[in-house]
Amino acid sequence: MSKKRIKQNAPLPQTSEKIQLVSLPATLMMVFLVSCVVLGFEVSLTRICCVLFYYHMSFAIISCAMLGLGTGGLAGYFLASAHMTNSLPAAAIAAVAFSPCLLLVLTSLVQLPLTQTWYFIIPLLVPPFFAAGIFQSLVFRMRPERAELIYAMDLSGAALGAVLSVVLINTLKGPINSIIALALLSAAGSLVFTVYCKRLLSRSIRRLVVPAAYTFFGVAGMTAF
Repeated sequence: MSKKRIKQNAPLPQTSEKIQLVSLPATLMMVFLVSCVVLGFEVSLTRICCVLFYYHMSFAIISCAMLGLGTGGLAGYFLASAHMTNSLPAAAIAAVAFSPCLLLVLTSLVQLPLTQTWYFIIPLLVPPFFAAGIFQSLVFRMRPERAELIYAMDLSGAALGAVLSVVLINTLKGPINSIIALALLSAAGSLVFTVYCKRLLSRSIRRLVVPAAYTFFGVAGMTAF
């Protein structure tokens, strides 16, 4: 009888975090946009590297993307382990940081003379993919019961990004303008995501993330226009 009472009174295991209260459409939208922008950014980078550097540097873009996404996913795992009850702050910061990382890489490639050598290029290209890896990893942690839907949006966004990059490069007359447009798209998505989830953030994180999202959206918009 005592064993039965212990089993009956034992708390049920939680299948997901409190973060599951975040709007599912907003989460899926951001996953879709991040995957789309990552693939579009990767394709645009190959075009830039083919022009600015030797053609074989375009193949290194794939390695940098895999390195950034892999290390970002690992960092997301450790962040989730350190904050077992809530992974949303780290996910929101990664989502907001993704867009300025794109513009930072683009500006550095075009303006800095140090980027003429490959060993300065490799670490420079990793941060956008690193931020995307953190966000994607934490989203799967936050919504484990919707993993199949998140993965479907991830693949759909990647497929669209591969096609969209070609359209943007041809329409906007070059990969540089294509990356700026992708940065604006990701900034708009991160702004919507932070607005939806700001009520679940602590006051200190909210004061950091929400103004940063508006600022980066404005910077991306001014860069585009």
